[in-house]
Amino acid sequence: MIDRHIADLQPEFAPTVRPETPVSDVAEALCDPDVSAVVVEENESIAGIVTLSDVINEGAVDIGQNLARLLNYGFPIRSSLEIASRDSYVGHDYIVVGDGNFNVAQPQGALPNVCEITNSGDTYEIKYTTYPAGKFDIGSNVVPFFSDDTPYYLCSGMADTFELTRAELEDFLSLETVPVLLDGQLRWSDTLDLDSV
Repeated sequence: MIDRHIADLQPEFAPTVRPETPVSDVAEALCDPDVSAVVVEENESIAGIVTLSDVINEGAVDIGQNLARLLNYGFPIRSSLEIASRDSYVGHDYIVVGDGNFNVAQPQGALPNVCEITNSGDTYEIKYTTYPAGKFDIGSNVVPFFSDDTPYYLCSGMADTFELTRAELEDFLSLETVPVLLDGQLRWSDTLDLDSV
């Protein structure tokens, strides 16, 4: 048996926050280059995101801002890191410790989802992916509101790929603010310019 204590493994400066701590405070802490982790603690459930090595300040700020928005949207910690890491050159330097299914905030609408958008000329291809969170566990039903005859899908993972006109895509993106992947870069539907797709 190894004769070590958890305190020996804890990063030098890893503040502990409660779930009611504003996400903006956690994001600000993660942007500090001296902070190697932020631990979220509630009852017996503890989760956190830590760095495996020193990261460049600019990269830490970018991933911290994306994590804050994803966590605030309702993604669990593990899913937030997975999505934010796709858009960051330092994303591979972070890992989740503890309960990666922990939610900092409840999902704002339906289950957390990401739309990967590709321009196919006259239409747009949408890969619609859902993530379990809070009361929306694996196996929950989801109906993406692309049209009146869109079928039900089970959470989680990529539900389907849809082909939409520009007008249909604009209507869908206006329903709620969702994270969008364009060429691997994370964007948000409320600031998305379809002319750049």
